[in-house]
Amino acid sequence: MMLRLAFATLVRRRARTALTVAGVTVAAAMLLDMVMLGSGMRESFRGFIEQQGFQLRITPRGTMPFDSETTVGGAAALAERIAADPDVVRVAPLLGTRIFTRRAADDSVTAGFLLGLRPEVQGDYVLAEGREIAADDETRRGIRTR
Repeated sequence: MMLRLAFATLVRRRARTALTVAGVTVAAAMLLDMVMLGSGMRESFRGFIEQQGFQLRITPRGTMPFDSETTVGGAAALAERIAADPDVVRVAPLLGTRIFTRRAADDSVTAGFLLGLRPEVQGDYVLAEGREIAADDETRRGIRTR
């Protein structure tokens, strides 16, 4: 009796039934997509870390790297303590932050990213063209802004 009543209700309101089925289908597909995207990002990041030779990466708790203004307190002392361990081959600390510059001419804002690292131990980038910066106070010329 209950099944017959349920079926009769579904058939009587066909548009509502179709919309409900479509909504549940789309929601399930989106949930599955987000789970797959999250898993893919995690695996991609793990592959990058392993390719660069990292076995330990320390970031502020609860954040993605460079996603917030959160910092690791006492990072220099922490890097020295980790480097002092005889089982550690190398420590490659880096500092990354977002910057915003304002052009006086038209008051527009350009977003950028700064990465500070020690060139002798870095493994986060590969120079595609040009040359490495030779001195601490050297500036790069020819950087175009929008």
